[in-house]
Amino acid sequence: MELQRETHRDPHRNPCRGVRMASRALLLCAVAVAAGSCAHAPHRRAAVNIERRPTPIQPDSSGVPVARDRPRVMVMTPQTLHSTIATIAEDTLAARQALGRCGTRKLLPDQEGVFDSSTRLLMQVREALASVDFTRALSLARQARQTASSIGCR
Repeated sequence: MELQRETHRDPHRNPCRGVRMASRALLLCAVAVAAGSCAHAPHRRAAVNIERRPTPIQPDSSGVPVARDRPRVMVMTPQTLHSTIATIAEDTLAARQALGRCGTRKLLPDQEGVFDSSTRLLMQVREALASVDFTRALSLARQARQTASSIGCR
């Protein structure tokens, strides 16, 4: 006896339905990728002739930093003021120690430049503290610490 396998087909089902659904899904994915990548496309500015561009403000030719009219005003709580002063002290101490390790050594020209700029930053920290500009003093102290630590004297 031969077993006959019956295939039940739905007369309303289209045999190409699976292919159409797969092609629609593929098309939908392609559109989603294309639409999503538009947001990341670089935005180009229109070309402007160099002679028509605005000239940036030139720094003072004397090389002396221009003093501000008034220091930045920042309202600090006593805890914030205490932690700011502690951070300034910590950063300036670390910078001073790094510079002190190099004080008696013969430095290379690039190290001398870093030494001089770190010293200048520490002087600017002192000036900012004298004018009660804690925000500027904090920023300068951090710069001095990072600059002095890059000298590499051990």
